[in-house]
Amino acid sequence: MRGAARLTALLLTAAAAGAYVYLQSHMRFAFWDDEGHLLMDLTRAVAGRPLYDDVFTVYGPAHLLPRMLFFQNLGAAPTHDWNRVFTAVSWFGTAGLGAGAVYLFTRSWPFATAMLALLTVFLTALRDGPAHAQETAMVLLGAAAVCCALLPRWPVMASGCLGVITGSLLLTKVNLGLFAIAGVSLGLGGLVASRRLRRLAATASAPAAASPFVLMFPHLSQPWVLGYALLSAATAAAATVAAWRQPKEGAWEGLPARCAPAALAGFAASAAGLLGGVCLAGSTLSGALYMLFVWPLRFPGQAIGHLDPGAGVAVAALGLAGLTLAAALGFRGRDGGSGLVLDLLKAVAGTVAIAAALSGNMVLTMALIAPGVPLLLIRSAGASSRYHPASRRVLAALAVFENLQAYPVPGAQVIWANYLPLIVMAVNAYDGWSGLVAAAGAIRWRRGVALAAAGTAPAAALGLLVALTLWKAHPLTTAADWRHRPRLGLPGAQNLRLNVDQNARLNWAVANIRARCDTLLGRPALNSINLWSGRLPETRYYSGAWPLIHSEAEQRDMLRAVAGGQRPCALEFPLMSEFWSRGAGFPASELGAWVDSLPRASAIDHFDLRSREAWPTDYLIHGVREFDGRSDAVGVPGAVLRKVTGWTIRLRVRTSAAGPLLGGQSPRMFTPHPEQGTALLKVLSDGRVEAALPGMTTRVVSARSVFDGEWHDVTLSAGSGGLSLIADGSEPSRWQGTAPPLTMAHYQLGAAWDEGAWRFFRGSLANVTITRDSGALLVTRAQEGDNPQRSRSGRDRIRAGLPTAE
Repeated sequence: MRGAARLTALLLTAAAAGAYVYLQSHMRFAFWDDEGHLLMDLTRAVAGRPLYDDVFTVYGPAHLLPRMLFFQNLGAAPTHDWNRVFTAVSWFGTAGLGAGAVYLFTRSWPFATAMLALLTVFLTALRDGPAHAQETAMVLLGAAAVCCALLPRWPVMASGCLGVITGSLLLTKVNLGLFAIAGVSLGLGGLVASRRLRRLAATASAPAAASPFVLMFPHLSQPWVLGYALLSAATAAAATVAAWRQPKEGAWEGLPARCAPAALAGFAASAAGLLGGVCLAGSTLSGALYMLFVWPLRFPGQAIGHLDPGAGVAVAALGLAGLTLAAALGFRGRDGGSGLVLDLLKAVAGTVAIAAALSGNMVLTMALIAPGVPLLLIRSAGASSRYHPASRRVLAALAVFENLQAYPVPGAQVIWANYLPLIVMAVNAYDGWSGLVAAAGAIRWRRGVALAAAGTAPAAALGLLVALTLWKAHPLTTAADWRHRPRLGLPGAQNLRLNVDQNARLNWAVANIRARCDTLLGRPALNSINLWSGRLPETRYYSGAWPLIHSEAEQRDMLRAVAGGQRPCALEFPLMSEFWSRGAGFPASELGAWVDSLPRASAIDHFDLRSREAWPTDYLIHGVREFDGRSDAVGVPGAVLRKVTGWTIRLRVRTSAAGPLLGGQSPRMFTPHPEQGTALLKVLSDGRVEAALPGMTTRVVSARSVFDGEWHDVTLSAGSGGLSLIADGSEPSRWQGTAPPLTMAHYQLGAAWDEGAWRFFRGSLANVTITRDSGALLVTRAQEGDNPQRSRSGRDRIRAGLPTAE
């Protein structure tokens, strides 16, 4: 019965985690758009262009080759929809491998099940960069944790697997591969029987402690960057000190002869296999090696994180204090361990570290987790029955060095960098709780009270953490949020669910680019918009922050690709420009001057679309768009209609059911009982089209029905002459007077709050356009002036959700 209950709990947790992962992976689009860049590279590779020689990417074949082969065998193009499936599988697999490693170290099904839920939520940062090589790297690191746990039982096989994983990491992201080499070498080297050889291995890995200062050298003048470097260097130094001070009993007799060749063979096999696969796919070995190992040296990295001055130094001080305490406790005992105090330290440190990880505060998490990693190496009473120096030493060393991956760009990498340390701290927490329970049972004085306190405290702490996880990310809450977001509906991104404001910006940009532009350059690049609009520049270069990354020669190749079209366009995103340049602006260049030479043709919210010719009419939908009548909607940028006194909407409609064509409301879409919500244009039950604006007591109804399965043209005009509705060129239906301006904040095609409920359009709309009577530019930045990014820093605005609009 106990086994059935455990299995049931595990399956229910896995099902809830899987649902959460799938839904969350489809509910986010980040405007730094690593996804679009990598999908563009993958699209070209699948089409037959050789990686690295004709496809510009610095990510390795371990990440790209499997996806390339998948799409080539499937006969389909890489899309955002397929990519989100890959992200969901990688995310769930990474959480599952981490939970599996925790089980192998603790032999506790309840604890491993709880860690599956906690790790699933902790890895939510993976949704911010779908298709990023980090997905593959995280799966490999999870597999490495499992291999560490299996090392005592199957040493040769596990060592070989660690070698394969290390080689694959090196050919996924070179910095992660180098850290993995250092971690595995230090971990296995610390188990050598000879103290001299153990110290040699520690000395060889010691330079890793200096790597943060080398990688972040251009930014060390900033106090918070210096704090990051101090903390990570102290953590790496802890692993080196632990290797030097490891007592002889921690060595593993015969390990070098049995395991070192297996690890080296696995490393060589994986590296040779992946590079051979690249060559078989048409690339040259020299081109691959140059892009993977040489070209990244040109890019020093951008410190885009932010902390208040001095906070980083305080974090480093906290980390050093924890390190000193761990070292003092760990190396004083003759048997390499201690008693109740150490178990208490492990329990408290592990629990607090897990809570910090779930809090989402990257710096706090790093400060509380990293210095506690050496605690794993110390034999405590609670860990004595499961303690083996081999598995713990290699896992701790890997966790320490992979924690350095926050460099050279301390952004979401700090979250990923805490994945292995979080597993370590979970094992520490279980060690400590087990030791406290055992110690309480041995205490005669008030034995019952002590045992009850020691037994219930860990259970309460674990229950609190699980409750926190469910409170932050309940699958039912996530499902409700998912249902309340309209499908994006763009080519290859049918299943993405974004809120109506973000939906509006992306649909507006794609519709107008497809209608007006032959070529498109983004500054910075938003490669997803190039993919959705079908305007891929014919150049191997075109990275997101190209003004910072590409040389003048590479930018001239980009200029040749985009400037030769009859209708070239440039899409500017000032907030992301400030984000990448840290407010300093992009350096001057010939390509940048070409973008500046194009007049601004139209603008909405955070996008400026530049073209050689201006147009008075903007598209909201270009081509045909199907609506399912359940949750589909196409957002209309609020500034398009808000406070505009004269405007005309033209559309083509085909339907056989009543429903709204255009709706507006002040709260966002799907808000229950919006204060201001109405259907501005809708199809009635008899097939006629009705129009009404807020504040009007009279409704305008067309003379003709549209219920015949054919396409019909509908035109709605509002202005000083009143309201006019024309269907198929018939006599217009009019309302005399001055049409009131629209003041609602949000608008969308295909959905409206009408007659006390949210209603949706079922049918097809095509070529929906909007024109101002003046014929001038459609929208100006009336809300914040011509340069809204000046009012708040790009970083702060992105954190506030303005461009990403979660």
